[in-house]
Amino acid sequence: MTMTAPSALSSLHTETYGIVLRSYLPLKKSCLVFDRINGVMRGIVSAHGRFSPAHAITHGALLNYRPVNRGGRVFLEDVAIHQVPAPWVTEDILFLHHVLEMSTTFLLEHFPDRSVLDLLLELYRPLPVQVDEALWKAVFLGRLFMAMGVYPEDETSIYMGKVLRLISTLGDTRLTNDQCEHWRMVLAGWLKRCLAQHADGNTFKTVHFLN
Repeated sequence: MTMTAPSALSSLHTETYGIVLRSYLPLKKSCLVFDRINGVMRGIVSAHGRFSPAHAITHGALLNYRPVNRGGRVFLEDVAIHQVPAPWVTEDILFLHHVLEMSTTFLLEHFPDRSVLDLLLELYRPLPVQVDEALWKAVFLGRLFMAMGVYPEDETSIYMGKVLRLISTLGDTRLTNDQCEHWRMVLAGWLKRCLAQHADGNTFKTVHFLN
């Protein structure tokens, strides 16, 4: 992504919500959140107010809180767990961790991105009816990569055009089991090419989810 992040956090002291990209609790009493207003930021979880037990604030939890700046550090006050990802996400922990790892890597610090946030909020909703789960997850990652600008710019072939249309319209497309498996493998290959653009693409801990 080519945008430049703001130099300072905005709208502190305003109650908001964010997704836990990485939890350091209970050892460090902090977590990395993708905040609706302030983008990716690290916050120290206050032990006051509606604080949920530290062990309950896990990777992927959707939190409500009030960020407060104290001495240049952000404290998350009145923390409450609003929601955890849907079963189709939590039952595939490698998929969830892959989504969180990619978000942590490619989202800019202190730069809100509503399109990505809206997409990530789909993780908390039920799986669409009559959709192939494995293909849906591959399509979700395709949408996420496109929203974050992580994709090869030379994908101009007619074949890849079909792949990108599938990413946009899967919910309205009916496919056989064989077609689902075929497109899942095609998408997995495309997603790997997306990651290959990153200098450290081979070091991602969850990239084998795409195998």
